[in-house]
Amino acid sequence: MRNEDRWAVYVDETQREIAARLNLKSGLSILDVGCGTGALLRRLAAVEPTLRLTGLDVSPAVLRIARFETSGPITFLAGDADALPFADGSFERVVCANLFHYVGDPVQALTEMKRVARAGAEVVVADWCDVPDACLVCGKVRSALDEIEIRSYELSGGDRVNWYLGRLVV
Repeated sequence: MRNEDRWAVYVDETQREIAARLNLKSGLSILDVGCGTGALLRRLAAVEPTLRLTGLDVSPAVLRIARFETSGPITFLAGDADALPFADGSFERVVCANLFHYVGDPVQALTEMKRVARAGAEVVVADWCDVPDACLVCGKVRSALDEIEIRSYELSGGDRVNWYLGRLVV
């Protein structure tokens, strides 16, 4: 299986799992930290069109692609996961998919996600890893999450993809 195909299968699976854990309701405000091209936000908007969706990414070039590929009221902003440009308690859900392996200090990024989440809000993170043990990221991140689930599944051709899905309630 080509790397592009592996990645597409992984992205689809993680987006589906993240969406299932968000308990989507009309009008919720959701922040996607490290939104990339906005694929997850577009998926969420297709499920519940009344969501108030914001995507943040460090790359202006990727955000241009996100804006080009997106129709509808999704806001895209440039920013860093280590210092989110939002007031405390701004969002009812915060998601982060496929970012922690790029972040220099994932604990700081998670702290920022908790800060911008309202009381009672959910923060959901997911990321890929080469081997299941690496999915633990580090003890501090694992201990900061209420739940963590490590998944490994086989793709056609015998390839395996490992990833984790974590959740916490602020």
